[in-house]
Amino acid sequence: MELNKTKLIAIAAVALVFIGVLLFKGSVNVTIKEDVVNVRSSSTSLDIPYTDILSIRLVKDIDTGERLFGSSAISTVTGRFANEEYGEYLLLAYKRNRVYVEIKTAEDTILFNARSKKQTEYYVQAIATMIDVKQGQ
Repeated sequence: MELNKTKLIAIAAVALVFIGVLLFKGSVNVTIKEDVVNVRSSSTSLDIPYTDILSIRLVKDIDTGERLFGSSAISTVTGRFANEEYGEYLLLAYKRNRVYVEIKTAEDTILFNARSKKQTEYYVQAIATMIDVKQGQ
């Protein structure tokens, strides 16, 4: 009985440490693949086919509005938001960078960024190039 209690305490401690790390160290990862751009955070993973993208642009200092659903870590925020400009949309972002990639599809608007403004700007250029290639085929 005592051994089971010790194991249970150890498992609970490991789980709490894991949850603490996720809350403390959020991240947004972008992978530009052959047919999709993948945007991933600790709680969300989204594949956006280039052929589904209606528009892409760089936006700065937007009012993110109200979070409807999602999570927030010390350095990142992820979830469904609503504001006057977009209505309901998906945001995966670093809090300290106020520059975002805006992607619009027929079904949704997605905003995300990188840790730096320069990397965020690169994503817009690289994804726009892939859109031109894939939609031009």
